[in-house]
Amino acid sequence: IRQRLAIALGSIFGSALVIVVAVLIRERRKIRRSGVSSSRSFP
Repeated sequence: IRQRLAIALGSIFGSALVIVVAVLIRERRKIRRSGVSSSRSFP
């Protein structure tokens, strides 16, 4: 049972990290391109 939970958690965290990294890369590219104007959109 523990092995199944570990594998499930690992796959979930792995996919989540990939998504987060992809979003961060996209945000960095947008910030670099637009510059100061992008800061207004952030809350």
